Amino acid sequence: MSRMRQEATMPFPFPIELPTWLWRQLVLVPEAGLLVLVLGLHMLLGSPLLTAFLGLLLVGWFAARNGLLFAARHTFNTASYDEAEGYTNLALKLYPYSADGYYLRGSLELARGNAEAAETALRQAIALYPDHAPIHAALSGVFLEIGQVAEARQEAVRALAIDERCAAAHLHIATADQVQGIPLDEVELYLREAQRHPAAPADAAALRCALAGLLLEQQRAAEVQLTLRGVETLLKQCPTPQQASLYFQLGELRQALGELESARTCFHTSETLD
Repeated sequence: MSRMRQEATMPFPFPIELPTWLWRQLVLVPEAGLLVLVLGLHMLLGSPLLTAFLGLLLVGWFAARNGLLFAARHTFNTASYDEAEGYTNLALKLYPYSADGYYLRGSLELARGNAEAAETALRQAIALYPDHAPIHAALSGVFLEIGQVAEARQEAVRALAIDERCAAAHLHIATADQVQGIPLDEVELYLREAQRHPAAPADAAALRCALAGLLLEQQRAAEVQLTLRGVETLLKQCPTPQQASLYFQLGELRQALGELESARTCFHTSETLD
């Protein structure tokens, strides 16, 4: 097994014996533990100036790291990848045990097509926050990208064990099943069932495009048209990276349906956004 296929681990910042669940919470929200320490110092020393100074430092640290993560998400969603990388790196320098930071780094590397770096970052995020379904779903997407279909399905199943409404995980399971030769009618039923769950616009559009592709493979053009109805409205609500990918998928579907002008418009939009 290569280094990349091993489960990534992140050392916890303090060598104190505590229950794992408590360590997880302290690593996710370190300000909580530090606030308890500040209050403890205040009770022991009775120094309001020291407490105020440490409290201001703590608030500043919290604001800085969360501000950097917010800026990283915003710039990633507008496909400003270099800026997003800069903000993410700064956030991780400020706090190197940030699951959000590694999740962002993994998403960024995947958007850039760097699957190996994306896998490394997402495994680090999972080591810090194993109960967050979107991270498992993102890692499932990495495995699909590099053709490791069984691993992709397994990771998507993990995501659904945490949150059965995770639309990205449902999509990855359907994709993996189709690649592995599961009968198309079963995959179709699964995709239709997955659409019953509430989903973000990008996930809802991706599920519709996947179902449309499945129907097109069975030459059910009228149902494809029905499935794609309203997809472009959803796309306008999606972050830029997902818009670019989904417009390209929609272009391929329109082209297969013989709607060449509409397909060209989708391809042009995808290229403009990417």
